[in-house]
Amino acid sequence: MNMKKLISLTLALIMCVGVLTSLLALPVYADETETATTETTTETTEGGEGATTTTPATSNKTTLSEDYTTKQYLTMDDKLATMEVVYSNHGYDLYYHAETGEVAVKNTTTGQVLSTNPHDIYHSNNKATEKEKLLSQIIVNYVDNGEEKQMNSYASAALLAQIKKFDIRNGIRVEYTIGKSSAKRTIPFMISKERFETMILQPVLESGDTDAYGKLKSYYVLRDPNDPSLTENERQTLYNTLPATRTVGAIYVMESTVAEVERELNMFEKWILSYTKYTYDDVLKDHEQTSYTGATKTPAVFRMALEYYLTEDGLEVRLPASGIRYDSALYSLTNIQILPFFGAYAQAEEGFVLLPDGSGTLVRFEDSSESSATTITSSLYGADYSFYTQSVVANMQPWTLPVFGMVENTRVITEVWNEVQVDDGQGGTITILERSEVESYEPKGFLAVVTEGDSMMSLSTASGGLLNKYFTAFPIATPRPKDTYPLDGISVSGGTATWTVESQKKYTGSYRIKYFMLNGEEEATYVNMANVYRSYLEKTQDLKKLENDGDDIELFLETFGAIDTTERRFGVPVDVKKDLTSFENAKVMIDELAGFGINNISLKYRGWANGGLDATAPTKFKVEKVLGGKNGLLELIEYANSKNITIFPDFDYSYINTYSSGDKFSPKNDTSKTVDDRSAVHRTYDPVFQTFLDDNMLLISPNKILGFWRGLSEKFAELGTGAVSFATLGSELNSDHNKDDSLNRENVKERITEFLAEVKSEGFEVMVEQGNSYTIQYADNILNVPLDASGRYVASESVPFFGLVYHGYKNFAGDAINLAGDYTYSVLKTIENGAAPYFILSYQNANALKTSETYSKYYSIRYDIWKADLVETYQTLDMVLAPVKNSVIVGHDFITSRQVLVTYDNGTTFNIDYSTNVLIVNNGETEYTIDFETATVVENETEYSISEYLAKAGYTPYAENN
Repeated sequence: MNMKKLISLTLALIMCVGVLTSLLALPVYADETETATTETTTETTEGGEGATTTTPATSNKTTLSEDYTTKQYLTMDDKLATMEVVYSNHGYDLYYHAETGEVAVKNTTTGQVLSTNPHDIYHSNNKATEKEKLLSQIIVNYVDNGEEKQMNSYASAALLAQIKKFDIRNGIRVEYTIGKSSAKRTIPFMISKERFETMILQPVLESGDTDAYGKLKSYYVLRDPNDPSLTENERQTLYNTLPATRTVGAIYVMESTVAEVERELNMFEKWILSYTKYTYDDVLKDHEQTSYTGATKTPAVFRMALEYYLTEDGLEVRLPASGIRYDSALYSLTNIQILPFFGAYAQAEEGFVLLPDGSGTLVRFEDSSESSATTITSSLYGADYSFYTQSVVANMQPWTLPVFGMVENTRVITEVWNEVQVDDGQGGTITILERSEVESYEPKGFLAVVTEGDSMMSLSTASGGLLNKYFTAFPIATPRPKDTYPLDGISVSGGTATWTVESQKKYTGSYRIKYFMLNGEEEATYVNMANVYRSYLEKTQDLKKLENDGDDIELFLETFGAIDTTERRFGVPVDVKKDLTSFENAKVMIDELAGFGINNISLKYRGWANGGLDATAPTKFKVEKVLGGKNGLLELIEYANSKNITIFPDFDYSYINTYSSGDKFSPKNDTSKTVDDRSAVHRTYDPVFQTFLDDNMLLISPNKILGFWRGLSEKFAELGTGAVSFATLGSELNSDHNKDDSLNRENVKERITEFLAEVKSEGFEVMVEQGNSYTIQYADNILNVPLDASGRYVASESVPFFGLVYHGYKNFAGDAINLAGDYTYSVLKTIENGAAPYFILSYQNANALKTSETYSKYYSIRYDIWKADLVETYQTLDMVLAPVKNSVIVGHDFITSRQVLVTYDNGTTFNIDYSTNVLIVNNGETEYTIDFETATVVENETEYSISEYLAKAGYTPYAENN
């Protein structure tokens, strides 16, 4: 009796443990709430988002009601008829498909519809696997035992009935379990011939699904010891390798290669459950009978959620990174494609994709091959040098704005009834109405703005070619970046062995994208995309138009202070510090330029303190004596202030290559760390070796920069300039894998914006370079803004998207004109973008730069050589751009592929022909043509030299005052 009680208690305990284990194994979705009920509670976010009302989850089913890869919808309205309106607000309806997880948003005023997936995939001749991607809202790329693999939400969630929808405030939440959530599959991996043929093959054959029957029969291999073609040795080998054949006889065994493919297993299981009465109990019976023992590795399963909100702007989509769940011990998550086919358009139509490549680029549908799949992908904000492996493409423009968009000329058929006269059969005529159809094309599209998680994202556009016949643009999230290192001294198969490791700092914020609908010829243009983005910035970042500070455009001038070099004295090499531009030299430059009417100058000063160009840590500053010392700097600043010229002393808070014990800087504690806990080093692309090489500049930890600034800001303010340059903070975004306080790129972005916000609050005017979007809000001046796109072979045209957004709102310039490979092209690009002119010049000793690995690239910056070109270029640009200094670009049109027309809101137009280097300016009252090839200007059929025309316009040409 006691033994019976003991057995009973043991069994009860086992049952409790089993129940507990089942509960713990239930899906945990993106809200991180663990619950065994059919309800969910989402974290409440700002503005009420995420507050959840309980809704029953979708019931567990093993198959869909129909095969949506073969479902035919003639129009988007036909597709909407199969979906449910789950939320309406702000003039929009939100639709949801309960089985596939598809979502669509409809503007109830215009009737425009944007959907997460195309409705007309039935009409394409694509493979079923490609159609499953087209029906997916999420594509997951991951690594399994060193092999890159991929799953999509249709094949690995919808087909398994693992998508659930919940109502939340202002929208819905769709939760995905991507991958077979249970290792218990209703699939026999080894089964007797009789049972396989009678319980599986025969019912599948009777179903009429010949494809299923054929694949099941071909992917199972019959092993029959009674096969008369076997020799006795072969029969004995079969008995030894498959002992079940000795006792059971003929058996079917699933091919090992198929047994490892998740998608194939899902497909087999769907057929078995749909067409047969075979159950999981039968699996256990067959495996026991055949003594099958398979691998017990936990399958790859990824759990996450997409939230859809309706706002006054349209649709907002959020993927909470904090709730992404998977077994990180077995699998490495590479990235997540979010809504990879949102608003996808057919390749046969005309249209374009806008990408933030450099100044902006268009990829036109009609310029892409219908037979070749093409893709452009790049991370936002450039390289992260805390990683050894660099994914950025060398010599390509940075992507600084978190936006992308797409427009299609949608075919519209309009029914028209016309009155016509016809014979009435009695010698007269009668009037009847005759129906006809009129075909037209109406542009429709969207602009997407990544508003959160942008630094952990890449943007991509793809044309499917023969794969799927669609154009698409979408973001790609990387919640936990990984890095790969070469293992020095270890080789594998003739190559260097590598080690791959994931960052320990998991991003726990959100990926959030706002989609703005564009409808009609006025809205669906890249110019209006810039208008929409600017309006968004005006609301969210308090972006304001510039105040009128005079009639002349700004000249950005950058100059170098001191540099360490080596001279031979009495035959002995001696290290010396040379002045490239002393403070007195700077005053001379200011005076000389003023003589030509150039008074609106912003002067960026590099290498003015802490050792010069190779400065020590910015924990303090000591003005270089060779330049004139602190008193010389004070005199320069006082002099510049009296002439309304601003001096921007530059501090580098991103990199350092020189340090000393007196800096209060520790290479161990104050630098960013790599994933393997080494001090991270900046790397530059070497065209000879075609790889990235260390240049010995250490990365300063973003955790330290604010403290460094606070240690010197009060003393710096005493200089009286009221301005400061933090150039590299506008272009560099490096994570820090320090084990004590690691930072991913989003954390670093927060540190940088916190830093710049404090500097602005102290009253300083701020200058940065490149203009990564998160810094623009705090920057008054931005240098090195890309004025051109990368010119990738699949792209169509470069557009001045940055200028379309920011001209009249921010002071900005492109790269230094005097360092351009094509001087005239650079000047014309400056005009097209509405940028200010920018020169880098050294007053003296420029030859000292040649011996420096870092600064030898500044091969052409001697002030005396460039002075004449600077004066004429500035005066020409001032004459052209001053009338539109505070205006907004309202039009940008391609007359030809090499000729553009730029229009401002005050009516001024610039017709720029890059094939002839000719500019036609029309300001409403005057029209003149500048031919930069011949250096002439034509107005009213009269030809002038540029210097003559400048004199006519009231400028002092260089030749007259030199």
